[in-house]
Amino acid sequence: THPAFYERDERQFTCNVCKSPFSVEPPSRAEMMAQFTGPELAGLLDVGCLIVTEPKTSEYMATILRHNGHLPQVQDVRHWVESVYLITAIEKHGASDGEDG
Repeated sequence: THPAFYERDERQFTCNVCKSPFSVEPPSRAEMMAQFTGPELAGLLDVGCLIVTEPKTSEYMATILRHNGHLPQVQDVRHWVESVYLITAIEKHGASDGEDG
C-alpha cells in the first residue's frame, strides 16, 4: 500500500458513503496486507526479486489516471504505472505494521 497510509488511513475509520464512524476497530496494516497477499506471495519474494507492472496493466491504470486523476482514490495507483521495484531487504516480522520504530 501507499506509504501515506502507513500510520492512519481515514478510510478505515469513516464510511465513505454516509461519513459515519465505524463501530469496530480496523485491522492493523500488517493484518490487512497479509489478508491481501497471503503467505504464498510473501514466500515468493526474496532479496534481488523485481516486482514489475505489466505493460497492459500499466496502460490501463494510466488511462484511469488520465480520466479520473482528480479523485484522491485514483491517485493511489500512480506509483504502479510503468513501475519496477527491486526488493533490497526483507523484514520478517512487523515490517508492515508501521511500528518499526
